Amino acid sequence: MSDPVKTLEPDDSLKEQSPHLLTALTEMLDDAVIVVGDGGMVHTMNPAAETLTGWSLAEAYGRPWAEVLPLLVGPSREPLLDVLTALPALPEPGRGQRRTPDVLLVTRGGQEVVVALRAALVTPPAGEPPTTLITLHNLTYERTMYEALSYHGRLLNHVSDAVISVSMELRVQIWNAAAERLYGWASDEARGRPLQELLGTIVPNSSIQDAWQRLLANGIWQGDVIQHNRRGQPIDVLSSVSLLRDQAGQQIGAVAVNRDITRRKKMETDMRRREAVLSAVSYAAERLLRTDSWEAILDEVCGQLGEATGVSRIYLFRNRLGDDGIWYTARTHLWLAEDAYPPPVDLDREISFESVGFERWVERLSTNRAIAGPVATFPEREHAFLNILGILSMVVVPLFVGTAWWGFMGFTDARSEREWSLAEVDSLRAAANILGAAIQRQQAEQALRKSEATNRALLDAMPDLLFWVSSSGDLLDVRGSIDALTFLALDESKPLPESVLVELLGGGDPARYRQELARIAEQVNDSREPLVLELVAGGGDSPRYVEVRVIPNYQAGLLLIVRDVTQRRLAEEALQQTQRLESLGILVGGIAHDFNNLLTGMLGQASLAQAKLAADHPAAIHIRKATTSAERAADLTHQLLAYAGKAQLSVQALDLNELIRDNIALLDTVVPKSVRLNLVLAPKLPAIVADAGQVQQLVMNLVMNAAEAIVVEPGEVRVITGVVEIGDEDRAKEYVTGRGPAPGLYVTLSVTDTGVGIDHRHLTRIFDPFYSTKGSGRGLGLSATIGIIRSYKGALQIRSEVGKGTTFHVLLPAGEAFTPLPITAPADTSSLAGGILVVDDEASILDAVTDILSLAGMRVLVAGDGQQGLETYLAHRDEIAMVLLDMQMPGLNGLETLQQLRQINPQLPVILSSGYSEGQAHDWVDYRHTSFLQKPYDLEELIAAIAAALGKE
Repeated sequence: MSDPVKTLEPDDSLKEQSPHLLTALTEMLDDAVIVVGDGGMVHTMNPAAETLTGWSLAEAYGRPWAEVLPLLVGPSREPLLDVLTALPALPEPGRGQRRTPDVLLVTRGGQEVVVALRAALVTPPAGEPPTTLITLHNLTYERTMYEALSYHGRLLNHVSDAVISVSMELRVQIWNAAAERLYGWASDEARGRPLQELLGTIVPNSSIQDAWQRLLANGIWQGDVIQHNRRGQPIDVLSSVSLLRDQAGQQIGAVAVNRDITRRKKMETDMRRREAVLSAVSYAAERLLRTDSWEAILDEVCGQLGEATGVSRIYLFRNRLGDDGIWYTARTHLWLAEDAYPPPVDLDREISFESVGFERWVERLSTNRAIAGPVATFPEREHAFLNILGILSMVVVPLFVGTAWWGFMGFTDARSEREWSLAEVDSLRAAANILGAAIQRQQAEQALRKSEATNRALLDAMPDLLFWVSSSGDLLDVRGSIDALTFLALDESKPLPESVLVELLGGGDPARYRQELARIAEQVNDSREPLVLELVAGGGDSPRYVEVRVIPNYQAGLLLIVRDVTQRRLAEEALQQTQRLESLGILVGGIAHDFNNLLTGMLGQASLAQAKLAADHPAAIHIRKATTSAERAADLTHQLLAYAGKAQLSVQALDLNELIRDNIALLDTVVPKSVRLNLVLAPKLPAIVADAGQVQQLVMNLVMNAAEAIVVEPGEVRVITGVVEIGDEDRAKEYVTGRGPAPGLYVTLSVTDTGVGIDHRHLTRIFDPFYSTKGSGRGLGLSATIGIIRSYKGALQIRSEVGKGTTFHVLLPAGEAFTPLPITAPADTSSLAGGILVVDDEASILDAVTDILSLAGMRVLVAGDGQQGLETYLAHRDEIAMVLLDMQMPGLNGLETLQQLRQINPQLPVILSSGYSEGQAHDWVDYRHTSFLQKPYDLEELIAAIAAALGKE
């Protein structure tokens, strides 16, 4: 809206009114009003003028108005000395009001305020000099509006009504597409220009000033105005204007929703009714837009609307779109006039529009169109239901919440078949729109409160601490529980949240904390990327790891997200330790395998030399010693394979209790006399499938380790056996051997001591080879123990408490015995005959086996890998009676070669040989035609295996 020129004409009625009435009216105005008398001296001023200028009436009275109102005009900021001469010329003094462009007012305190200045000459009774009436309107806060509404302005291009927003200076900020069509001005042309310059707005029976004052007083204004398009043609417009405020409640502008009502024919009755309806709508807007619960005041609002429109009933219905695609509705509210009666039909029960013949209602209301008029003019199919309700005439307006068709409001007349003017219909639509906006706002507020509560609950439940600090280090806000960081050595004399930051970033020194925070702030603000710090806190033997994530430029400060990541770091370290041990196991297994290959050649050649020498030959004793040393070296490789988890040796069904009892004397020798050894053996244990020597080594290592842990005498080592069923849920528990064992039945072995215990720092390293906390390592020690457990797909748990002792809890799967084909040494070598194919990638083994078997009378063919072995067999198939096949070879390995040999000749005897254990070949061996020979082997073991494979079993 803008300010038209309005003439101030004194009349008799005004002259007769008391001056006190004029004083009371001016004191109610928000704009500053100053009356200047003869000689340009201030005569009076209202409270708003005192507030704006900084002068009280007592101080300003009798002073020149230019002293009280220092005004600056134009870019050159020239003082305005005569408000009337600076205004456009008027025909006669006292015939109208003059308005300057926006000027600057210098208040008594020196502050410059942008104001809109208006001045008017008031003609007094004859013989008295004229007085000047000056009004000032503060425009300061309106200029912030453009940025606040620019985004919403783009969205409003989809609204069918013209939407215009203005600053407090009444300059256009938003001009949507509908406004372009209505007024002919493009948005780019309109923005920034005074609204009155574009529209030439006239408010019939009122004034722009009055409408503006009502808008400022009520927060909303609505009414019919006459505006002009670009061609100067008048347009009748229904304008709904709402005052906009910022978060502090300051007025920053207004937004108008204008609808073209040019075609509406106005009659006096319609005009009076329109005023009444608009008044009711304004009341509804004021009440609905200020309330926290629209349901609580709906009856009051409907009462105002009902009295203004003169209707009998007002209905509010809420819709629902069913899964069947049909619209349903039910009444949620009913207002009755004093002479009206309730409807005879229960409308609180949900019905479909279709069931009462209201399909047209769905089509019109869902597209934001009203239904109005006498019922007699409605389609025939709608009469029956409306006649039951006693309705003669009605207006039905849609109610949208956001973009959703929420329901509708019905205004019904049971007294006459009245016609409804477009003004009435639009006013009631405005009421429905206001109600829809109130519903939407309440829903948004409820959703916001729910979201805030949810976010607050999530933040409180998170293990993280969120600190919002200024760039200077001042703590502005904190979220989360400080209990998550109770391990910190906090300064109890300072606020707890601040102490957390000082301890983490400054080591407890506030000055150092602020220096470090300043450095971090500079780093993250320059990079504009989050910074992640990993800090060690707590100290002692159990340090805690804390992650601090710094988010830059968070509300002119920093957001610090503090999280205790100790468990994650410990898990990562445990995983790395497991991976290192696994890698070491692979390395050790490979070394053992290669060492066994070398020992095979050594034992083969030594045993062959021994066989060729007479028993009393001087060199015989030296060869036997060499053979013994080689066998001792083979025992060492068995331990290496045990550590690597790749040695099963001679597996059989074992009774763990019986094995422990058989070794009780040996166990007593490794336990000091000051330590008591107690056995708690569960009866009727199921068998385990394992190598007796390895299980003995497992028990011995655990008992020795437990006994050595007891440094304060006397002490106790307890050996306990049992049986347990492992389920899927048990796999999630923590095991030293990695992931939990597969579901099934397990035999348990627990070794508990009353020693000093193991702290967490050492607990992760006790399985490292040659690692010990006792000052002297014992070789592979517990490393071989965990390797043995892994080789049988078992599991190990450790529970230890410093000062109280340690428990090693072993799980070994129960099962049936693995009984490979027994190998019996032949009585002599004279029975060996025929050809044999030896496939191995070690030249020393090929040489030794060739020498031994050639001496035994066999024809030996050799191949250096699997592919060459297949080719050799195909070329000499008729000559080859059996094959000695190495399992570990580059290219085509032993098992792959065996599969292809079986395809060629399923009955071919094959001996598999490996530096690893027999268990690797377990799933592939057909015991009728395949056997296994563990490396290293000597002459007798080789001859016995070949004889057995050739059918000497």
